[in-house]
Amino acid sequence: MSKYRMDGSVESSNVPSRENLYAPQTELELGIYRCMITEVRYTDSPYNITFKNPQVTYEAVILGGPKEGQILTNIVAMHSLGGEYNYEERIYRKLENPLAGEKSGRIYEQKGDIVYVGFIQANKSTPVILGCGTQPLDEDNTGARSDEGPRLLEEYNGVLKYINRDGELSFVRKGGSLNEASGVFEPGEERVSTFFMDKNGGLTLNANDGSFLGLNAAAGEVTLSQKDGNALALLQDQINIAHKSGSDLISIGEDLLQITTNGDLVQQSNAHTIDSGSINMAGRGSASIGDQISKLVIENGLIGLGSPAAELLDLFDKTLDEIVNLTTAMATETHIGNLGYSTAPPINSANYLAVQAKITVIKTLLATIKGSV
Repeated sequence: MSKYRMDGSVESSNVPSRENLYAPQTELELGIYRCMITEVRYTDSPYNITFKNPQVTYEAVILGGPKEGQILTNIVAMHSLGGEYNYEERIYRKLENPLAGEKSGRIYEQKGDIVYVGFIQANKSTPVILGCGTQPLDEDNTGARSDEGPRLLEEYNGVLKYINRDGELSFVRKGGSLNEASGVFEPGEERVSTFFMDKNGGLTLNANDGSFLGLNAAAGEVTLSQKDGNALALLQDQINIAHKSGSDLISIGEDLLQITTNGDLVQQSNAHTIDSGSINMAGRGSASIGDQISKLVIENGLIGLGSPAAELLDLFDKTLDEIVNLTTAMATETHIGNLGYSTAPPINSANYLAVQAKITVIKTLLATIKGSV
């Protein structure tokens, strides 16, 4: 009697029936096995036989059941992507110690990856890793509670990736190094660096030496600090550069510029101050330079100088007075002539009086410049 396929074609009577193909013994031999990776065969290994389509193969020991302890070889791995442009590769971790020899250890004390192995089309020569199981030694990391899920948690070669129930993403670099002898990566125990993205889009990056970079997306602020304490903060209405001593070195706002070091500079609105050297511009049309003893003041078009400068101006003013007296004497000078009578004043006395008038104008301007000295 002819057998028909689902598409209507005739199937040869030589094809074994389903009952014979999937006999109980076949299902027992070629079912799905829970295993631990024991060896990784890279494409340059002489034990890797994937010549036409090179890919990493594995050996794994069966855990539990009647086949426990048997080794499956030439296992390939399934991937979530498998194309020319869409692809991925993840290498599974083998156990640290061999199964036999002086350095061997109990299989359930090993930290190799736990995988599930099946067979393509029930062919024992085509074992394939279908997915991973839970490592008994990893009970503290996996197994989400109701207040933690849904979440994504994974770690590979010392890098921990975590997406929590709020969609916040974090990467933690735990450090570690590859053990060249065993070919196994041994992650560290302490955090080397941490990257975190919160649900508002904010970012933070922390290093174990205390360095920090933060972006507060909600507030629109950026902060950066070094391990020694120097810091830069870009705030909504202000920019601060802080020194490791704890004081703000530079602070810039909408109407504020402040520099605080050994010599302090403060500028706010139209008020300007430099404490070291003491320069103060209190407002429009007003400025002062120097301390209370020796100070230059400019205000309302007048210049006021401190005591030493004022003394200099006073001396100059007195010198002008003496010059005025000299020109007066020269303009009215007389002397005894040849006949014994007094002579008339010089015929160029008008010139002396003109010089005297100019000096008087200079004295008036000087008095104005001196201001409130």
